[in-house]
Formats: sequence, structure tokens, C-alpha cells
Amino acid sequence: LSAANPGGKLIAGTTAVRSERFALDPLLQTSAAPAAAGASSSGMPASAAPAEEIGPFDLPLTADGTVNIGETVYKGLAVSDFDLHYRLENNILTVDRLTGKVAGGTFHRTARVDLVKKGLDYRTKVGIAAIQADPLVTAFLPKAAGTLFGSLTLDTELSGRGTLPAALKKNLSGGGELQVGEGKLTGAGLVRGLADYLQLDELRSVTFSQAKGNFRIEDGKLRLDSTVSGHDLRMK
Repeated sequence: LSAANPGGKLIAGTTAVRSERFALDPLLQTSAAPAAAGASSSGMPASAAPAEEIGPFDLPLTADGTVNIGETVYKGLAVSDFDLHYRLENNILTVDRLTGKVAGGTFHRTARVDLVKKGLDYRTKVGIAAIQADPLVTAFLPKAAGTLFGSLTLDTELSGRGTLPAALKKNLSGGGELQVGEGKLTGAGLVRGLADYLQLDELRSVTFSQAKGNFRIEDGKLRLDSTVSGHDLRMK
């Protein structure tokens, strides 16, 4: 860590974090525990405190930095070759590069966050290539664990404002393309409902060679246009 002009109105900082192995999950759980168990600044229990959007922020600094981690764990997922480059200027946080390897594939991301806006204002591009779907879904959508298997490729661009669930649903927008190869869909509402409607137990677990499509997020809804092709089923 280095900093220039520490006594001035605008501090300039640079950080470089490097580690061969770093356990990220325990750090995040530890830092979140006091807030969950303690009281809010108003004296109310944290669980009863009214939720408010974070920000706006006016930070008297410019900064840039890198984070390089050989091996880490995030939400139970083993991540390797993690590489992050960021910069902060005029209260705009920019992630120029975030890359790594996880679940048999790779991911990359860029982002821009306006810290001056209450609830933040953000844009991001995310791409994943040949990542196994099951561990990814289990980590980020645990209620859907065990429903989707296969090699997942995804490219998406999203924008939004707000960090609370209600604001996210209202303001998140974007779209992208996805593809799942050599996959299986089981236990999810779509295949379960289709199997019940057609009275075909064989459709309770659908295997396919390829599923691909594009999607759009707007007005709190996800609109998906896709095709699924396999030996036993073709669906559009």
C-alpha cells in the first residue's frame, strides 16, 4: 500500500494484494457476523432496523490497485488464478478486469459503479465459459440446487441502481446469450409441470445435447427465447 499527499484534500493511493492461497469465505462470514448479531446505530436490533440504500459517497481520494490470488474459495466454490484490476477516480469505481477459473471453466467481468448516487448506479459485463452449471447454481441459487447440469457458457450486460431486493427488481435491466452443452434439467418447475401436464414421467428428468438462447431483463421480468435439442426431446 502506498499513498501520496496524505495531508491534502485529495489522497492518491495504490494497492497491490498478492497471495498464493487465501480463504475468502471465512473472512466474509466473520466481517458480517457482528452486524447480524449486534444493534443498529439507532439502538434497535439489527434485524428490526429499517433497511436503507447505501450511499451516496464522496471519497477524498483517487486509487488504483490489483488483487492476485492463486487459490481461494468463494461461496464454497474453489477459484484459481483470480486477477482483479481496479481504479477509483471522481467517486467512480471502475473494474477494468476481473478474471479467474472456477468449476472447470473461466469467468471474466468488467464493471463501473457511480458512488455519488444513493443506492449506487452500476453497469457490468460478465462472461463465463464452459463452467459446470450444478456447482454454480448451488452456490448462487441454493433453492435451485440439483436442477441444472451441463457445461454453461454465458455473456451478459447488466445495469441497475439500488442494493435492496425491491430496488434491484425494479431497476435491473440488461440481457445476453447463454448456452448449455451436454446437460440435464430435473426437478425444476418447467419440467415437472410439463411432465404432469403430458402425464409422461420420462420428462421429469430431461437430458439434452444443447440448449441455447438469448434473454432480456426488464420491468422485473426475465424474458427468455431458447431452443433445447436432444435425443428424446426438442423444444423451442
